[in-house]
Amino acid sequence: MAYDSTIPKATDVMSASQSQIQANFAALNSVGNGFMLFDQQATSPATSATQFGMYVESSGGSPVLFVQEPSAIVGDPGVNLTGMLTALGSGTIAAPGWCFLSSGLRMVWGRPTSNGSNVTVNFTQAFTTTSFAVFVSPVVTLGANDYVTVVSHGPSSFVVTTSARTTTTTKSVVFNYLAIGD
Repeated sequence: MAYDSTIPKATDVMSASQSQIQANFAALNSVGNGFMLFDQQATSPATSATQFGMYVESSGGSPVLFVQEPSAIVGDPGVNLTGMLTALGSGTIAAPGWCFLSSGLRMVWGRPTSNGSNVTVNFTQAFTTTSFAVFVSPVVTLGANDYVTVVSHGPSSFVVTTSARTTTTTKSVVFNYLAIGD
């Protein structure tokens, strides 16, 4: 018997609809006794105006669970459920780590050390296309003329410089970073 979403009705007597309820549980049993396994898809599926789709697709090299909204065409970006349900990477706010935001954007953070000018820092998890912004902040208070700044950024890394404003000497600085991208 196929699953019947109209069972039980509010007016049903439990003893009279018990066999129908058991048939519904039997129909649901075919999805894996309470869990489902999803094979990774090459692209997001199309959905009709009355359907939601759930699928697994690679994002940043990791399998990620997505929900596809009604009336989507093949290739439309889905809503990232994995990032909404759990922080990936370290799973805590400790550095380094990363997570998805409900908008589908990814946040990546860490606490590296820069020992001078044009030091490349690799993200703990690369972005799919690009990093939109990278913010840096020294862990300890720097001198009035010392600084840490982002020179450039891309999908897998960023370049940072730490120095003293009044001299050409480089400075070793431990700093936090927060990057946002897709």
